[in-house]
Amino acid sequence: MYLQFLYYQTIINHLKKHTFETNSFFITKMNIIKFSANYGSIAGLACFGLFILFTLLGLNPFNGWNIFTAIIPIFFIYLGIRTFRDRENAGYINFGTSFRVSLFITFFYSSLFAILIFMYLQFVSPDLVNETKRITMENMDKLESRISSEMYDKMIEGVENMNAAQISWGRYWNNLIWGVIIGLILSGILKKDKNIFEE
Repeated sequence: MYLQFLYYQTIINHLKKHTFETNSFFITKMNIIKFSANYGSIAGLACFGLFILFTLLGLNPFNGWNIFTAIIPIFFIYLGIRTFRDRENAGYINFGTSFRVSLFITFFYSSLFAILIFMYLQFVSPDLVNETKRITMENMDKLESRISSEMYDKMIEGVENMNAAQISWGRYWNNLIWGVIIGLILSGILKKDKNIFEE
């Protein structure tokens, strides 16, 4: 009878432990998403603010000036990982968790920035699409002698059919890839594994 009691008690303890670990996993994941959404949204708004500033100054934000909007996510991904490590994770964070934080920040930042760009190009300043086409055409003229005429014609056709959605979609993927690269680098720098003697 006593052995049977121990057997059931062991099963109950195992189920409690499994349930706790499962709940902890989902709670941690939700914390990461909620935390990253804040930093990603602020980064997206900051980039769009800089985007608007360039247009108000009479500069095309797609013509070389977008290097400045590439610097902003570096700051927010770094700040997000470091803050999550120090405030939400007791000063420790492994590479996997660090990279997940950077991925979610990148996703929210890239998505919000792309949506705001699309709305601006589509409803506020459609002329900026034509200006971007013109500048792209000028840059492509420099490549005409270096590529085949067939490839050049296809590229020209692609630029002529360019619209607000395509520009925004392209910006989304550029930012997403850039964020992944930055996330990998910063995750390796900021990771801090817990010492086994502290567990």
